[in-house]
Amino acid sequence: MAILKVDYPAVLTRAAWDKKKGLAAKLAVGKTDVGAYLLAVEVAFKSGGLADVSEFAGLDPIEYKAYETELIKKLTKGAKAVATALGNLKVVATAAHSTFAASKVVPKSSTAYVKSILDQIEPFKNLVAQYPAGLVPSLLKAYRTKLRASSAYIAFKATAVSAPGLTLKIVNMVKKVEAKPTTANVNAVFGGDGPHRMLTTTFQTWDQLAKAKLPTLAAKHWAGTAMKDLFELPHLKEIGNEANGDASGKLAALVQAGQDEKRVVRKFCLEYSGSVLKTDAFLKAVVALAADLEKA
Repeated sequence: MAILKVDYPAVLTRAAWDKKKGLAAKLAVGKTDVGAYLLAVEVAFKSGGLADVSEFAGLDPIEYKAYETELIKKLTKGAKAVATALGNLKVVATAAHSTFAASKVVPKSSTAYVKSILDQIEPFKNLVAQYPAGLVPSLLKAYRTKLRASSAYIAFKATAVSAPGLTLKIVNMVKKVEAKPTTANVNAVFGGDGPHRMLTTTFQTWDQLAKAKLPTLAAKHWAGTAMKDLFELPHLKEIGNEANGDASGKLAALVQAGQDEKRVVRKFCLEYSGSVLKTDAFLKAVVALAADLEKA
């Protein structure tokens, strides 16, 4: 999507000059070089990136800032090239205007057209010079609008609210199981929705939205792949799917094989708590990433 486009004046094109300078002027005066210098301005405008500026295509705020910095740098350099080309054009157009005005053969319309070129040089030069700095607010507004409407922003804004207390809530659930260490109680405590399922959902959110849509920002806060590095920790996957009895079913099988139920469940609680605590750094990264999105 184009942003704050700079409209190139038709009067400063070689095509318009070739059409409007008039045959009589060409025959009477000969080559003026105005056309060549007009073309030089057009080339500088296009090669400097001023002809086609689009909004940032991604969502990552770190990548956006890099994009903005490089774009403004390129456009500033392009604006200087256009200014130089316009300065050169002014010299030859001023000479052509004087020659046309002094000629008794050159039509007044041709002289007036050269004057219209001269009249447009300084305003266009000022417009192009101001464009890079003037573009930044529009560029940033477009980026922020898209970011705040994105699924990544919405998801992490919500997740950041629940993430800080998530491990403590899960540990408290584990304590309920420890108070009554049976496989049936594992299912009673973890069989429904709750912090334990929210934790595994956060793993998916990170991989699908942070790593995929915000790769540079994600790497700044946490470099891992949640579904690989965390979801596979002891019992996290099974508890996340305890609605289907994944965890309690495995524990019940051990009991049926002859192991002591209390010992099996207590060992499970210890291992599961350890896995949950290992996600603490990740959850802090989720909160920090959300804060960066909010500031972007």
